Amino acid sequence: PAKLQTFIDYVYQAGYSFKYDENGQAVQLLTDKKAVILSARGGIYSTPETAPMEMAATYIKNVVGGVFGMQIIDEVIIEGHAAAPDQAEKIIAEGLEKVKAVAKNLSAVIA
Repeated sequence: PAKLQTFIDYVYQAGYSFKYDENGQAVQLLTDKKAVILSARGGIYSTPETAPMEMAATYIKNVVGGVFGMQIIDEVIIEGHAAAPDQAEKIIAEGLEKVKAVAKNLSAVIA
């Protein structure tokens, strides 16, 4: 979403989320932070044929885990609800149950 991209654009800067060392190498500055990747996509991008076209979750993992250095502790992908409208309600409900399970685990991480 545009709002998330705008946020990333503001914090994706040297001195805030990463820095450069004396050799010009990027150094992650948010290694004390944790992240959970949540993504919903109407199509199916988890098959070997379609995986190379998936850019949202991959981008976020590269930014928060790669550049920022956050520990990605979990990931929930809800996919296919637009591609299979007859199963959309079930797909979304199952995905939201997975989100709830991840959220319950967060209290143990934060404590």
